Amino acid sequence: MLNKLNLITALLIHLSVNIFSQAGDQRYNQALDAENNCQYTAAINLYTQARELYQEENNLIKANQCRYNIFHINRLTVEFPYSENQMLTMLRQEFPQTSDYQLHEWMEMNDVERIYFDNQWHYYEDFIKNIYYRNLELIQAKKVNDPF
Repeated sequence: MLNKLNLITALLIHLSVNIFSQAGDQRYNQALDAENNCQYTAAINLYTQARELYQEENNLIKANQCRYNIFHINRLTVEFPYSENQMLTMLRQEFPQTSDYQLHEWMEMNDVERIYFDNQWHYYEDFIKNIYYRNLELIQAKKVNDPF
């Protein structure tokens, strides 16, 4: 009787670990899909859920992979923090004499540092500085208007 009880207990433990692993893998695969579709906010949430499930089963290798993927996505969102509307507002403040047409042209240039995620364009944190470097006459004009 005791052997049957031990066997049933071992089987239940095996099944519960397998269920956790499947749930973690399912969340991880959903996160990969979200990341591949540039849905970074959803991907971070799903990687976090998968990581928690992997940690519950002491699967540190997969938990650390989730942590790395979260870090990678967070780095992108930190380096490209500004939405299109935010960037346009910042450009208008920095270049008040410049037409909206020109501002939009700068934002849509092929070599501009921008990436598409969460259903919108996001711009590089130093985008405005790069506009100055691409248009040296703007630096000259700024020095004339604000010599300090």
